Order: sequence, then C-alpha cells, then structure tokens
Amino acid sequence: VSSIARGLARIVARTPNAKVLICDVAGDPRTRPSNRPPSNSTALATRASLDHGAGRIEFTWLPGSQVAMGALGEPGGIHAIAADVESVRNMLSSVSDSFELTILDLPPVSESIIGPAMAKALDGVVLVVEAERTRSAAVQASQRTLRMHGGNVLGVVLNKRRFHIPNFIYRRL
Repeated sequence: VSSIARGLARIVARTPNAKVLICDVAGDPRTRPSNRPPSNSTALATRASLDHGAGRIEFTWLPGSQVAMGALGEPGGIHAIAADVESVRNMLSSVSDSFELTILDLPPVSESIIGPAMAKALDGVVLVVEAERTRSAAVQASQRTLRMHGGNVLGVVLNKRRFHIPNFIYRRL
C-alpha cells in the first residue's frame, strides 16, 4: 500500500509547486514505519511538523522532491484521534492549506476500525486489494463498511498482481 501511495504522490508532485503529504496512520505505534527518507538517499532531508488541537503531524521532505512523508498523531494516541472525526477533519483541513494532496495510509478495513472511522473525514477512499488473495466478497464487505461510516469509495487498486502467462504469449493473443 505504501508503494502505491508513493507512486500517486510522485505523479501529483510533478505538477509545478504541487506539494504532497503522505501520512501513515497505523493503529499500533509499534508497526508504524519510520518517516525517515530512504537509506539510499545521499542528501539530508528536511524535517517539519504541523500542530493542531487534535494532534501533531510530523513529516520529512524527501530530498529533491515535493513529497513529504510523515505520521499522524502521537504514538499510542491514534485511537483517540480516529474516534473524533471532527478533529480529524479539522486537522486535515489545516494541512490542506500547505499541500496540494494529502494521502493517508490507513490500516486494512478488516483489521481496524480506524479506517472506517476516518473515512467520513476524507474526500475519498481508494481500497488496495491484494490480487489472488482477497475474495470479492471481502472487498464488497469493506466497501459497504466504508460507505456505512460515511466514506466515499473512489475505486479499487489491484496490488501484487502476477502474470502467469509469459509476456511473449500475451503479445500474440
């Protein structure tokens, strides 16, 4: 999911002066990835943060890009943030003044209530589905859950798709 978020962010950041923020919203602070730049980066990244009454967003500008990566809220306090949708909406509204696009990397709908609770505060939700592993009934249930909580499901992205037929055969079909 994170690689899809980064890819979308890079596409939007190609627009002149378009800044993009990717926020990780993990339910368990122990599973939250670091918001440090990739280890192969030679330049120093710039760190910054935005404070709001509902919490804090700390982020790091990736070197040579208009993309910032960060984490939403204080470690361990994310459940309180997700439960207060109005606070999340206000926080995202204050962030939207500084960024063209804000992408939230949320935990799976089937594993956490954080995604459905926050869906109402977002402009739209894109479900990321693992190919050949997730049944269509589970995807439909996730969509229903998000809509039931007031979320706007924009679409579904198929992740980890494998090509079982070699490319040279596809070209002949």
